[in-house]
Amino acid sequence: MGIGTPRHAEGSRNGTDWPALALVILSLGAFAAALLAVGVVAAGKGSHSQQAVAAGMLTTAVALLAGFLVNRNIYNEDNYRYLVLLLLPWSIGSGLLLRRLCRLPLAGRFAGYALAVLVAALFTGDVLAWYRRMGWLDDRCRPVLKRLEDPTESWLQSHPEVGSIYGSYWDVYRLSFLTGGRVVGVPFPLFPDRFPEWSAVLPGGRPETLLVRWTPEGHLFLSRAIAEGAEVLYRAPGLNVLHWPVRDAGKTSR
Repeated sequence: MGIGTPRHAEGSRNGTDWPALALVILSLGAFAAALLAVGVVAAGKGSHSQQAVAAGMLTTAVALLAGFLVNRNIYNEDNYRYLVLLLLPWSIGSGLLLRRLCRLPLAGRFAGYALAVLVAALFTGDVLAWYRRMGWLDDRCRPVLKRLEDPTESWLQSHPEVGSIYGSYWDVYRLSFLTGGRVVGVPFPLFPDRFPEWSAVLPGGRPETLLVRWTPEGHLFLSRAIAEGAEVLYRAPGLNVLHWPVRDAGKTSR
């Protein structure tokens, strides 16, 4: 099939990626068939409780798709995660469909088994191709072990006096994990605060060590910190670490 080969990756840039296109078509077809199977149950092919559950799943799926399409906050490649709830009607509908096929004569059972194997093979191949394009697997689909040096992590490890950092959601929680929880992270207010108890005990509700990258929100907070007299502690390409004292918070540590 060519899935996961260098030619496949090159073809995705220079022409039609046929394996990926086939996977998309199969996925959409399987999803539509699964919803149809759930719709059959909702329409009366089951008990009253089964009809109610099926109708609820269909309503949720339609509302979720509509919200995803019209919501202007869905703007980057990570936000497909909001569609994860569609896995519920898809999985249940697929089970209903395969059960119906397997109750048919020999040809129906064969079609059910073949469909299940085909979906598993295509999705596995697509994941392998994606992992290879990301450099996580080599040409033989073996894991590639890499030691990635993070200058921010190295700086934090060499400055044990820094116990908390303020920055982007994707930085502060990752660094909290990499430091084994020694450094707690508080994200900028425009991001979700997953651990509000961390910021609740800090003077002013935020750490005084600011970590900013060359992002729109990074520029915003860097400008505010500089305007309030923040001191640059460390610089690396695309990265600044500053000491940004909290005003009127008394004596605090970095």
